[in-house]
Amino acid sequence: MMPPAVVLSEFSLAIDLEEFLNIFWIDSQWYNNFLVEKLCDIKVDIGQWTREEKTESGSSTNDNLILCREVSSYHPSKISFPGLPSHAESIKLHTIERFYGSVENKAVIKETNSFRGIPYCDYFSV
Repeated sequence: MMPPAVVLSEFSLAIDLEEFLNIFWIDSQWYNNFLVEKLCDIKVDIGQWTREEKTESGSSTNDNLILCREVSSYHPSKISFPGLPSHAESIKLHTIERFYGSVENKAVIKETNSFRGIPYCDYFSV
């Protein structure tokens, strides 16, 4: 069971929200380059966004838009230990919830990261 979501950061952008989302999230090439060049991940596979529209009541309207995708890669271990693989499989679930029609123009971006293939990986999810 996952703990409740916690807001890590809330900020205003100096660019249009749609432009920010398109550059850094919707277009998977930027995120792929980030994983490979900055985090040294290998075997990166970024899934397609799936779209789901719903409101708090669960009915479909134009009040908000929810996009989800799965990203898998192998992330290098930070430590060397006998029996520990050089890379751990990382499975990320990205969710972008875009709110329309409200006074504030906003989006909520969530990333859940789970690991496989390392000791005790079933004890944590980030």
